[in-house]
Amino acid sequence: MKKSRKIQTWWDIYTCLHENGRAHIGEICRKMRYTGRGKNRDTISRYLHEAFEKGIITRPRLTLANHEGSTLYAYLLTCTEKRTELFRTLSKNPDVMYIALLNGDYQLFFTSRSGQIPLSCPHEISPIYTPVYTFPDGWNRSEEQCLHVLTQHTYRKGTLPREVLAPLDWEPLDWVIYNTFRMDVRRNLREVAKYLGTTYETIRLHLHKKVLPQTIQSVGFFPQGLPNYSNLFFLVETPCERSFISALSKLQTSCIIWPLQDHLLCMIYFQNLNIFFDSVFNLEIRKIFERYYFLFPLKHFEPEI
Repeated sequence: MKKSRKIQTWWDIYTCLHENGRAHIGEICRKMRYTGRGKNRDTISRYLHEAFEKGIITRPRLTLANHEGSTLYAYLLTCTEKRTELFRTLSKNPDVMYIALLNGDYQLFFTSRSGQIPLSCPHEISPIYTPVYTFPDGWNRSEEQCLHVLTQHTYRKGTLPREVLAPLDWEPLDWVIYNTFRMDVRRNLREVAKYLGTTYETIRLHLHKKVLPQTIQSVGFFPQGLPNYSNLFFLVETPCERSFISALSKLQTSCIIWPLQDHLLCMIYFQNLNIFFDSVFNLEIRKIFERYYFLFPLKHFEPEI
């Protein structure tokens, strides 16, 4: 099968997982209309396994909107001295959910459910409001074509809402299940039940009745495979937040956007970052941004819970 056909098949699988990260192979085959004589579901299963292995599709994950009592905070640190030591120390902190060592105007970025982690260096803290995961409409176009669309996009004023939703009505077991499935929504229910020392039916009910309906599922698509892309954090302040996110959805790859109090923190992936820099320069000329920063991750750490 030609490579373009393979990417099309991977894309079709991705769109199914985008709708339901736990979709089983039979459901994916039906949605792809890959059924009937001569259509073996094992073929789609092999494609899915290969897509995960190559990083074409990332494993579906769970995250939360900003609920009262369970806010996720973003920390941006300015610490030019002993930053590697601080990176190692914070990586061992049980309250830290993700951390990146950066080059740029900030030297460390991390997230935590705690808004009161003591730090000795200058830093900024912001709640992370409901995150946005783009659906990459440019998956079958070149980066040059995608970035031309980004540059020529019609930008209008309009910001994202910064909402704090009602507290989650979760029991302790719901939080355990959320943390267990957070990194991979497709984990086997029976294996999780055995690991947690409870029954399959208990896990199934809590996951499908409580956890999944109140979380955001995210799955990424990277047509050349995630290891073949470079990534950066793009911290941007703009009055055109909605339009900018709409423009990012025209790119070849998925993007992650964390709305902070006054900025958008965007995780963006490219094979040729210079092309992206040219686009940003053109958008700066058009005065789309009020301020922006490039932050380059040197190393990151995300502990399994």
